[in-house]
Amino acid sequence: MEEITFRNKREDLEAYYEYLLSTEDGRQIGKKVFIARLWFTILIFALVFTLIWGVRGYLGASIRTSIFLALGFIFIFVLAEVFVLAIMGFKPYHFVGQQVLKKNEKSLTARDLQILQLPRTLKIEDDWLEVRNSEAVHRWRWSLVDSIGLTSNFVFLHAGKCCAFYIPKRDFSSEEDFLAFGKRLVDLAKKNKDQPLAAESIS
Repeated sequence: MEEITFRNKREDLEAYYEYLLSTEDGRQIGKKVFIARLWFTILIFALVFTLIWGVRGYLGASIRTSIFLALGFIFIFVLAEVFVLAIMGFKPYHFVGQQVLKKNEKSLTARDLQILQLPRTLKIEDDWLEVRNSEAVHRWRWSLVDSIGLTSNFVFLHAGKCCAFYIPKRDFSSEEDFLAFGKRLVDLAKKNKDQPLAAESIS
């Protein structure tokens, strides 16, 4: 059995966002919102163009003028999108994903943030993973651990499709201990990836 007691700070959320957006699930967050916004922009441009095109027909503009008008609208649309992409650092999914996550963060109450920053103890055994603080205890068999991400300053752990924990390197006595603990988590998760349900093993 091994364990580590760690404590999160509010700024750890930023590190978690960066990590999450580097994963496939995180990229999908920004991708869906960005594509929805893009289609909305296209729809608005199409409606405006249709209105102006109707006015053009009413005024009896020539075909040449109409072609220039259409090309002008396409140019403005492309230029606007390039400008928006430049603001996003040409990483639209990442940029939009950050906006979504920070917007969700605003829904956290003072109590939520207080609980986030409580000291927690993460305990690992051959068959079980446990995280506890003064308010709650969570325990999973390894087959319910969805992913473990290792970065230079954190171990990110997702369990049960709903719980995410970020264990900072600063709470370890040394970088070697931090790396060894992260490797131990990864090894146990891989070893127990096909762990049968406890109910199945009983029957």
